[in-house]
Amino acid sequence: MKKVIRIGGQSKSIILEGKNLRVVSQGEAKTKSEGYILGLNYSALEDQEKSAKSTLGSLHGTQKRPSWANLKNHLMSRHRRIFVQFSRFDEDGFEAVGPEPFDAWVKATGPAHSQRAAATTPSPRAVDQILESAMQNVHSVPPHERHHLVELWMEEIRKDKTDRLYEQVEHATTLRQNLSNVHDEVDRRVLQTADVIGVTTTGLAKRISVLKRVKCKVVICEEAGEVME
Repeated sequence: MKKVIRIGGQSKSIILEGKNLRVVSQGEAKTKSEGYILGLNYSALEDQEKSAKSTLGSLHGTQKRPSWANLKNHLMSRHRRIFVQFSRFDEDGFEAVGPEPFDAWVKATGPAHSQRAAATTPSPRAVDQILESAMQNVHSVPPHERHHLVELWMEEIRKDKTDRLYEQVEHATTLRQNLSNVHDEVDRRVLQTADVIGVTTTGLAKRISVLKRVKCKVVICEEAGEVME
């Protein structure tokens, strides 16, 4: 009996060398459609990995001290009227030198103001009023209220990035399922040609969806009394 395929962990049997499904499937030719789907999904999965790393980096940035570097993109897209007030250029086009205007603005809060602000939790209405005032003139916001504004922006970034990371993980899960479907179909074709399929209980549980499609005529369960299922 030559057409024997084994599903499960590594076997120490010399007779079964090269009979493992993983090994046999690697030698099975893919159809043009399968090759295209695999290439497309592997490429998309790499892109998702890079995007997820970038998103995690942004989330990590929210744990650091607030700076123009980790807030400017958010302010530009979410609070445009405040963003333009931190521009280095004045109305005549002259550029200010020294630190970023935002960094100087947030530095004015100082440790004492930050501790005072941290000790009080303003209501959502109060924060909205501070935000509205900042839209009119961000530099007129008192130092102790600036801390609440910065916390609001950092929390917005955390929420946006967390939502985006969740979507990226969901998309990656879909891509992995697409890859699994193709590999399962290749495995099915290989198993369909076998005369005997040897499978461990664990292997059976893992590959049950594929084995159901093979529709084996005879199933023998060794020591069935020890297998609860």
